[in-house]
Amino acid sequence: LALREERRHVARFDTLSEETLGRLGSMNRRNDIIVDHYLENEAKYGKTLVFATCIDHAYLLRDKFRARGVNAEYVASRRPDGENIDEGEVLSKFRSFNSGLDVLINVQKMTEGTDLPSVETVFLAGPTNSAVLMQQMVGRAMRGPRVGGTPQAYLVSFEDHWEQFTDFERPFDLISELVDPFEEVALDIVEADEDIVDRVLDVVP
Repeated sequence: LALREERRHVARFDTLSEETLGRLGSMNRRNDIIVDHYLENEAKYGKTLVFATCIDHAYLLRDKFRARGVNAEYVASRRPDGENIDEGEVLSKFRSFNSGLDVLINVQKMTEGTDLPSVETVFLAGPTNSAVLMQQMVGRAMRGPRVGGTPQAYLVSFEDHWEQFTDFERPFDLISELVDPFEEVALDIVEADEDIVDRVLDVVP
Protein backbone atom coordinates (compact mmCIF):
# COMPACT_ATOMS: atom_id res chain seq x y z
CA LEU A 1 0.00 0.00 0.00
CA ALA A 2 2.77 2.44 0.91
CA LEU A 3 4.61 1.73 -2.36
CA ARG A 4 1.40 2.18 -4.35
CA GLU A 5 0.77 5.53 -2.69
CA GLU A 6 4.34 6.63 -3.36
CA ARG A 7 3.97 5.74 -7.03
CA ARG A 8 0.82 7.83 -7.21
CA HIS A 9 2.56 10.74 -5.51
CA VAL A 10 5.53 10.63 -7.90
CA ALA A 11 3.23 10.32 -10.91
CA ARG A 12 1.16 13.31 -9.78
CA PHE A 13 3.83 15.66 -8.42
CA ASP A 14 7.04 14.35 -10.05
CA THR A 15 8.79 14.31 -6.68
CA LEU A 16 9.12 11.95 -3.73
CA SER A 17 6.67 12.35 -0.87
CA GLU A 18 7.52 14.15 2.36
CA GLU A 19 7.18 10.82 4.16
CA THR A 20 9.80 9.14 1.99
CA LEU A 21 12.15 12.13 2.19
CA GLY A 22 11.70 12.12 5.96
CA ARG A 23 12.62 8.44 6.17
CA LEU A 24 15.75 9.05 4.11
CA GLY A 25 16.73 11.95 6.33
CA SER A 26 16.33 9.91 9.51
CA MET A 27 18.70 7.12 8.40
CA ASN A 28 21.51 7.27 10.92
CA ARG A 29 24.08 5.40 8.82
CA ARG A 30 23.34 7.56 5.78
CA ASN A 31 23.90 10.70 7.84
CA ASP A 32 27.13 9.30 9.25
CA ILE A 33 28.39 8.76 5.70
CA ILE A 34 27.67 12.40 4.85
CA VAL A 35 29.52 13.73 7.89
CA ASP A 36 32.38 11.25 7.52
CA HIS A 37 32.93 12.27 3.91
CA TYR A 38 33.06 15.93 4.84
CA LEU A 39 35.60 15.30 7.61
CA GLU A 40 37.79 13.26 5.26
CA ASN A 41 37.92 16.23 2.88
CA GLU A 42 37.44 19.17 5.25
CA ALA A 43 40.71 20.87 4.36
CA LYS A 44 39.87 21.23 0.66
CA TYR A 45 36.10 21.63 0.72
CA GLY A 46 36.02 25.07 2.32
CA LYS A 47 32.59 26.64 2.76
CA THR A 48 30.12 23.80 2.25
CA LEU A 49 26.43 24.21 1.51
CA VAL A 50 24.36 21.11 2.23
CA PHE A 51 20.93 20.45 0.68
CA ALA A 52 19.03 18.12 3.00
CA THR A 53 15.95 16.02 2.28
CA CYS A 54 13.69 17.89 4.71
CA ILE A 55 13.78 20.25 7.69
CA ASP A 56 14.13 17.46 10.25
CA HIS A 57 17.04 16.10 8.24
CA ALA A 58 18.72 19.51 8.28
CA TYR A 59 18.37 19.61 12.07
CA LEU A 60 19.72 16.07 12.50
CA LEU A 61 22.68 16.75 10.22
CA ARG A 62 23.51 19.98 12.06
CA ASP A 63 23.71 18.07 15.33
CA LYS A 64 25.80 15.29 13.78
CA PHE A 65 28.29 17.77 12.35
CA ARG A 66 28.53 19.56 15.70
CA ALA A 67 29.01 16.27 17.57
CA ARG A 68 32.08 15.67 15.36
CA GLY A 69 33.53 19.09 16.10
CA VAL A 70 32.33 20.92 12.97
CA ASN A 71 30.81 24.38 13.36
CA ALA A 72 27.56 23.92 11.44
CA GLU A 73 24.14 25.55 11.35
CA TYR A 74 20.89 25.10 9.45
CA VAL A 75 18.36 27.56 8.09
CA ALA A 76 14.74 26.57 7.59
CA SER A 77 11.20 27.88 7.66
CA ARG A 78 10.77 26.28 11.07
CA ARG A 79 13.09 25.07 13.82
CA PRO A 80 12.45 21.56 15.22
CA ASP A 81 14.76 22.44 18.13
CA GLY A 82 12.69 25.54 18.97
CA GLU A 83 15.84 27.68 18.98
CA ASN A 84 15.55 31.30 17.91
CA ILE A 85 18.30 32.42 15.55
CA ASP A 86 18.98 35.49 13.46
CA GLU A 87 19.07 34.02 9.96
CA GLY A 88 20.70 37.13 8.55
CA GLU A 89 23.50 36.83 11.11
CA VAL A 90 23.97 33.15 10.27
CA LEU A 91 24.26 33.92 6.55
CA SER A 92 26.67 36.77 7.26
CA LYS A 93 28.91 34.43 9.27
CA PHE A 94 28.77 31.80 6.57
CA ARG A 95 29.80 34.33 3.92
CA SER A 96 32.84 35.36 5.98
CA PHE A 97 35.90 33.22 5.27
CA ASN A 98 37.24 33.64 8.82
CA SER A 99 34.03 33.19 10.87
CA GLY A 100 34.54 29.50 11.57
CA LEU A 101 31.06 28.63 10.29
CA ASP A 102 31.99 26.40 7.39
CA VAL A 103 28.89 24.20 6.95
CA LEU A 104 25.41 25.55 6.28
CA ILE A 105 22.50 23.13 5.88
CA ASN A 106 19.17 23.86 4.22
CA VAL A 107 16.46 22.10 2.26
CA GLN A 108 15.68 24.29 -0.76
CA LYS A 109 15.89 27.65 0.97
CA MET A 110 19.23 28.57 -0.60
CA THR A 111 18.39 27.66 -4.20
CA GLU A 112 17.64 31.25 -5.20
CA GLY A 113 17.52 34.79 -3.91
CA THR A 114 20.57 34.53 -1.62
CA ASP A 115 24.09 35.46 -2.63
CA LEU A 116 26.70 33.09 -1.18
CA PRO A 117 29.86 33.65 -3.23
CA SER A 118 32.14 31.99 -0.66
CA VAL A 119 30.58 28.55 -1.23
CA GLU A 120 33.17 26.18 -2.65
CA THR A 121 31.37 22.86 -2.11
CA VAL A 122 27.79 21.71 -2.47
CA PHE A 123 26.55 18.50 -0.84
CA LEU A 124 23.44 17.05 -2.49
CA ALA A 125 22.16 15.02 0.46
CA GLY A 126 18.65 14.60 -0.91
CA PRO A 127 17.34 13.11 -4.17
CA THR A 128 15.89 15.16 -6.99
CA ASN A 129 14.85 14.59 -10.59
CA SER A 130 14.50 18.27 -11.46
CA ALA A 131 17.13 19.66 -13.83
CA VAL A 132 16.25 23.26 -12.90
CA LEU A 133 16.61 22.55 -9.18
CA MET A 134 19.91 20.78 -9.80
CA GLN A 135 21.25 23.78 -11.71
CA GLN A 136 20.18 26.08 -8.91
CA MET A 137 21.77 23.94 -6.20
CA VAL A 138 25.12 23.29 -7.88
CA GLY A 139 25.16 26.87 -9.11
CA ARG A 140 25.75 28.01 -5.54
CA ALA A 141 29.32 26.74 -5.85
CA MET A 142 29.88 27.52 -9.52
CA ARG A 143 29.56 31.28 -9.72
CA GLY A 144 33.23 31.76 -10.57
CA PRO A 145 35.71 34.55 -9.73
CA ARG A 146 34.15 36.92 -12.28
CA VAL A 147 31.14 37.40 -9.97
CA GLY A 148 33.00 37.03 -6.67
CA GLY A 149 32.86 33.26 -6.40
CA THR A 150 35.60 30.67 -5.97
CA PRO A 151 37.78 29.54 -8.89
CA GLN A 152 36.88 25.89 -8.39
CA ALA A 153 33.91 23.90 -7.10
CA TYR A 154 33.35 20.52 -5.49
CA LEU A 155 29.96 18.94 -6.19
CA VAL A 156 29.19 15.90 -4.05
CA SER A 157 26.11 13.76 -4.57
CA PHE A 158 25.03 11.18 -1.99
CA GLU A 159 23.05 8.87 -4.20
CA ASP A 160 20.52 6.29 -3.06
CA HIS A 161 19.85 3.16 -5.13
CA TRP A 162 16.16 2.68 -5.87
CA GLU A 163 14.35 -0.39 -7.13
CA GLN A 164 11.26 1.57 -8.12
CA PHE A 165 12.19 5.24 -8.55
CA THR A 166 15.36 5.07 -10.60
CA ASP A 167 14.86 8.58 -12.02
CA PHE A 168 16.15 9.89 -8.68
CA GLU A 169 19.38 7.85 -8.65
CA ARG A 170 21.81 9.96 -10.68
CA PRO A 171 21.06 13.68 -10.34
CA PHE A 172 24.19 14.75 -12.25
CA ASP A 173 22.73 13.15 -15.38
CA LEU A 174 20.16 15.96 -15.28
CA ILE A 175 22.86 18.57 -15.91
CA SER A 176 25.30 16.63 -18.07
CA GLU A 177 25.95 19.78 -20.12
CA LEU A 178 27.40 21.42 -16.99
CA VAL A 179 29.05 18.49 -15.22
CA ASP A 180 30.79 15.49 -16.73
CA PRO A 181 28.70 12.45 -15.64
CA PHE A 182 31.81 10.76 -14.25
CA GLU A 183 32.99 13.69 -12.16
CA GLU A 184 31.09 12.63 -9.04
CA VAL A 185 32.76 9.22 -9.06
CA ALA A 186 36.27 10.62 -9.06
CA LEU A 187 35.31 13.62 -6.89
CA ASP A 188 37.37 15.75 -9.24
CA ILE A 189 37.38 19.53 -9.42
CA VAL A 190 34.84 21.15 -11.69
CA GLU A 191 36.44 24.33 -12.97
CA ALA A 192 34.05 27.27 -12.92
CA ASP A 193 34.93 28.61 -16.37
CA GLU A 194 33.10 31.58 -17.82
CA ASP A 195 30.92 29.50 -20.16
CA ILE A 196 29.61 27.37 -17.29
CA VAL A 197 29.13 30.43 -15.11
CA ASP A 198 27.02 32.10 -17.80
CA ARG A 199 24.72 29.10 -18.07
CA VAL A 200 24.43 28.69 -14.30
CA LEU A 201 23.60 32.36 -13.82
CA ASP A 202 20.62 31.90 -16.14
CA VAL A 203 18.86 30.01 -13.34
CA VAL A 204 20.70 31.24 -10.24
CA PRO A 205 19.92 34.85 -9.23
